[in-house]
Amino acid sequence: MQANISNSEREADVAMTLVKGLSVLEVFTPEAPLMGNSEIALRVGLTRPTTARLTRTLALLGYLVYDAGRAKYRLGARGLSLANPLLANVGVHRVARPLMQECASRIGMNLSIGLLSGLDSVYIECVRSGDPDVFSTEIGARLPLARSAIGFALLSMLEPAALSAKLTSLAQQRPDAREVVKAALAQMEKSGFALSKGDWAEHIHGVAVPLMREPETGMYLAINCGAPTFRLRPQQLEREIGPMLVSLAASIRALWDKEKKATIGACDEYGE
Repeated sequence: MQANISNSEREADVAMTLVKGLSVLEVFTPEAPLMGNSEIALRVGLTRPTTARLTRTLALLGYLVYDAGRAKYRLGARGLSLANPLLANVGVHRVARPLMQECASRIGMNLSIGLLSGLDSVYIECVRSGDPDVFSTEIGARLPLARSAIGFALLSMLEPAALSAKLTSLAQQRPDAREVVKAALAQMEKSGFALSKGDWAEHIHGVAVPLMREPETGMYLAINCGAPTFRLRPQQLEREIGPMLVSLAASIRALWDKEKKATIGACDEYGE
C-alpha cells in the first residue's frame, strides 16, 4: 500500500522517506486501527527495521501512539490538526450542511460530501437522518472512484485529458474500470446523477451528483446518498433521490455564490 509514486517520479526532489512515513499512516483503517510493525511492514511493502524506525519517529511526533501492552501502534491525535485548515479552506460544506440535513431528514437517509483525492473520494461532511439503522459513513472515510457513485460523479467533472489519465490508473481498482466509468458517465449525461448498485459493497446502492470545483482550492466536490438495498423501494434512487440531489446541489451552489458575493461586498465596503 505504499504511496503511488512511479519510477519516473522518484526524482532527487522527492523525499522518499517522507513518502514511506505517510504510507505508514495510511494503512490504519476503522477495520484495522491497531497494528504492530510486522503487519505494517507487510501492508506498506517495507522491511521491518525500516518500518520500526518510521513508526518510532511518527510516535515521537504524535502521529502514532504506542500501546505497550499489545506492542502495537494506533493513530495519534496530532493528525487531526491537519484536517482543520483543509476543511476551513474548502468552506462550502458549512453552507451545505443545513440544506443537506433537511433532505436527509425528509428521506430518512444519510448524505455526504466527498472530494477527489488520488484514486479515491474522501468524505469531508456527513449528515445523518437520525435513523440509527441506516447505512452511515464518517468524515475521512475513503471510497474508490471506480467502485462508487460519488467516484463516478467526481470523475465526470474532469477534463478529457485528466479523465483519460485517471482511467488508466483506475485499472488497479478494477480491471473493467474504463468500461464501467464510461457507462456511468453516459448515464449521468441523461439523468444528471450517477448510480452505483453493488460496485462498492454488494448490498449497498448509491446515487451521487457533482457539486462544484471549489474555486480557491481547485478541489472537486460531489454529494452522495447510499443505502442498503432492503431500505430502498424499487426505482427510488432513480425517481426520487437522484433528482433530489440534483436540486440540492444547485441550491448549495446558489447559496455559496450568494455568500461569496456578500463577503466580497463587505470587504470592498471596508476597504479590505
